[in-house]
Amino acid sequence: MIQLIAIDLDGTLLRNDKTLSEANREAVRWATEQDVEVVICSGRPLSGVLPLVSKLGLDQAGQHSIIFNGGAVVDNATATIIQQTTLAPAEVERIADALLMSDLPADAVSAKQAFHFEAVPGWPSTYPERTPYLTFSDWKRQKAPCLPIYKVVATTTKEHLSACMARIPEFLFTEYAVVRSQEYQLEIMPKAVNKGAAVEALADHLGIPMRAVMAIGDEENDQTMLKKAGMAVVMANGNPSMKAIADYVTLTNEEDGVGIAIRQFVTPKERR
Repeated sequence: MIQLIAIDLDGTLLRNDKTLSEANREAVRWATEQDVEVVICSGRPLSGVLPLVSKLGLDQAGQHSIIFNGGAVVDNATATIIQQTTLAPAEVERIADALLMSDLPADAVSAKQAFHFEAVPGWPSTYPERTPYLTFSDWKRQKAPCLPIYKVVATTTKEHLSACMARIPEFLFTEYAVVRSQEYQLEIMPKAVNKGAAVEALADHLGIPMRAVMAIGDEENDQTMLKKAGMAVVMANGNPSMKAIADYVTLTNEEDGVGIAIRQFVTPKERR
């Protein structure tokens, strides 16, 4: 019986225009009425998750979200980060330099703010236009910001990112957690950070076995939670490699696939 649902946002719960359908919203609310824990599990920063938490009615005491691909856990009721894993300023600059040398743009991301590194000629970062809920400023190498940095991202066109992947130094892949969260975006985080570990830790804290967890996602950064969950649901619009490990492939994010999976696999209280 499903007791916890971990749901990705972009490409999964949200439509392509980043809006939340009424069908998905009602399905999430119905799941909580069946005493199922619903946890948003996203690569987004805090400011990109909180408005949706409120719309979904997940802002009550004892409810949590996982952000930055597992880099932080949020207490939804107080909108505060209660656990986090961050990058030191020297690590941030080392990662950014490796991306810049690979002809990729780099942005360092905190809870509500992001910081640009020097622009790559001809390939400026497209991260600002994709994350309007963040404020942006320049990273000053001699005076790093006094804010926790959770990840460094390279956001460009999918074609340019694919062309540059082979140029990225090997140390990034061996010393850090690297995921291609979207076709156009690469994310670099502390080595131990991933959605699967964060979902497992939260489930353990809540006394819920992983066999009673359903994870719903679409992309590479969802892989660890899909593999750890008792029920792995992948969107029809998802990455083919993720669909290959799914227990169930639901409809697309444009067709309320999350809501359909919730209604199909959550057992109503009256039938338990």
